Amino acid sequence: MQVITYTANGSVMLFLFLKKLHILHHYNLKDTVKKLLLIALCPLFCYSQQTSNEAVRKIEAFFQEHNCSCDSYDVELLMEWFGFDAESEDVSPAIAAVNSYCEGAYAEVCSDLYDGTKQIDNQNYHSKGKLKRGQYKVYLKEINKTLAARYPDQADDFFLITELELNISDQISGFISGNSYAYHSVYGEFTHGRIKNDNTVEFAMLWTEEGSTYEAGTCSIEIIDDSTLKLTSHERYFYINSGTGKSEFVYEYSFQPNSGQVKLSQSKRVQATIQHENGTYSPPMSAREGFMQLKSHEKLYLSPGRVELTERIKLSGINNIQIIGDETSLVAKLDMPVVQFENTHGVTLKGLFVVHEIGENCAQNCVEFYDASQLKIEECTFDGSGYMGLTFWQVRDAFIENNNFYNCHYGFAAWRSRGLIIRNNSFGENRGEDITGEISQFTNDIYSDNLFK
Repeated sequence: MQVITYTANGSVMLFLFLKKLHILHHYNLKDTVKKLLLIALCPLFCYSQQTSNEAVRKIEAFFQEHNCSCDSYDVELLMEWFGFDAESEDVSPAIAAVNSYCEGAYAEVCSDLYDGTKQIDNQNYHSKGKLKRGQYKVYLKEINKTLAARYPDQADDFFLITELELNISDQISGFISGNSYAYHSVYGEFTHGRIKNDNTVEFAMLWTEEGSTYEAGTCSIEIIDDSTLKLTSHERYFYINSGTGKSEFVYEYSFQPNSGQVKLSQSKRVQATIQHENGTYSPPMSAREGFMQLKSHEKLYLSPGRVELTERIKLSGINNIQIIGDETSLVAKLDMPVVQFENTHGVTLKGLFVVHEIGENCAQNCVEFYDASQLKIEECTFDGSGYMGLTFWQVRDAFIENNNFYNCHYGFAAWRSRGLIIRNNSFGENRGEDITGEISQFTNDIYSDNLFK
């Protein structure tokens, strides 16, 4: 076996040798190859200057032109971009330039490689962050300055807003959305989440645009460092506030921690189980499927966790049903009613947390009942983040007890209803009235029987 010397010619020999072994291939330069190239180039590069501004501009132009990144690029295209013939010329300057751009801090790396204190397999050339329990949040608000300057009275109309949330606890959940004056709104929900490694989560994307919702393949989010993350789509391009499709998006984020350490294990989604009228139970299913399949005289049980929704849950014409949660959150990611009941009688809701998570200007309600009777609502939380927590229209005989209403405009509202009992509930941080509606609709003293903070 011949020893490859650390010279420019040695670098090109290494490149051609790896190419013949098919280690260098299209679409991905493996970490092992990067490390070998680094070892080959390090003695040459450690005594040279940093990558020049001109080289940096050329590398960035290459990535943009070919829609790739440091983690995924075609080596032969890179050589051609720098004007080299990989078969006959010394390509080491190009490799050194792109490695310097991607890896950074070469002096420290070279020192570690040659002082005998660290092994190459243990190096981490990217200063990557580690996943933490909590919420990663992106809020990007951009303005078309040209249109805003041309039409100053309408400047607020020319914004593009991108939001992303990644929630890590015992489950992985989140979403990304794009809203703008120029492009149709899009929304992607992260489902089937799992932790892939100590800085990356992987999930399926449930994508909604132009009124259609569909599975859009596997995606991942990598925490690059303490302020930057990268969203990658592994199967398709997404158009988010742009007419150009991309498979990678890099954003700056803020982080709100929760206590505890992240467990490197598969996260579970909310499961639904239906108890049929004859007492038998259905196989476990998703929460959406559970609501869709629920029939009269049945009970729907929901496991702990979050159900993130881009379409309202609507139940109509079914009677004598129970929907029982266990620390189950129904989360609206668009400005819409979360759950809506029409012409339903004998409904019980218990143990649900119902909330809007859409930021400012929410104008919809959490739970709505129309033309209903014989209702029992207990041990639920209504976080309106918008207009009303719970609303009744033409409801007869309802019992509302031991619930929380907060962060709404109106906590509870009723019209053209009668026989309502509302007691032992807690109201707080609502911007308007906690309870609104004609007092004759209630059979108890609503002000003495409830707690108002």
